[in-house]
Order: sequence, then C-alpha cells, then structure tokens
Amino acid sequence: AIGSAHLKLLELAKLISPPTSSAEQWLIVIGAFWIAYSDGSFDISERREVAKICSDTEFADLHKLGEEQEDPDYFFQSMFEEAISGLEIKKTKKAILIDSVVAIARADGRVSEKEKEVLFKIADKLELDHRFVSHSLGKIR
Repeated sequence: AIGSAHLKLLELAKLISPPTSSAEQWLIVIGAFWIAYSDGSFDISERREVAKICSDTEFADLHKLGEEQEDPDYFFQSMFEEAISGLEIKKTKKAILIDSVVAIARADGRVSEKEKEVLFKIADKLELDHRFVSHSLGKIR
C-alpha cells in the first residue's frame, strides 16, 4: 500500500516538474530537497538555499509535497533515483550537482552525519568517487 502510494506521488511530482527545467537541473533540485530533509531539520537557511535553485513554483510545490510525506527523506531519495535512471551526465555536471547539494547541506552552518551519508549516496548514484564529496565539503565558503 505504501509502495503504490509512493509511485502515485512520484507521478504527481513529475507533473510539477516544469518542462523548461533541464534533467540535470531537476536532479539538483531533487537532490537539494533530499539533503534538506535528510536530517529531519529543514530550517529557514536551508529553505532559502533550496529556493534559490528552484524555478517558478517548484519550491512551494515540492516543499508542500515533502511536508505531506511520512518519510520525506525516503520520498526524495526515491524521486532522485527515478530522475537519474537512464540519464547520461558528464563528469563536470556531476561535480556541479555535488557542489550544489553540499551548499544546501552547509546552509545552516554545519553538515550533519546524516547529510554526509546522503551526499555519499548521491555520489554513488552519480557513479562519482567519494573524493568529489570530500573535496566539496573541504572547500572554504
């Protein structure tokens, strides 16, 4: 029952993805929401950072969708996995995606262990070496 409900919500989420958004940009947006919800604390500084990378009504729609979920972390992870399947992304775009989601994780002044875990999961999904995440985390703001 929960699985079919998630599939229905994924279909709904696809509908709210604006057609002007590139597949890579959509992946960054979903990754940002995944990171933001990963540690259970989607605070105002993270919201501001996520909103910056969203177009039109993406932020409001996805934030509302996330708040309606029993487990938004799992929901956005599922969306990310769906969005990345079959995509061919160049390494430079993958690095940009990692930098973007690291910026979201850092928005509240710290990167929690749960956020680091998700960053490494994103790197795995992108087939990127974990050194990209470590390098991005080590950059001075």
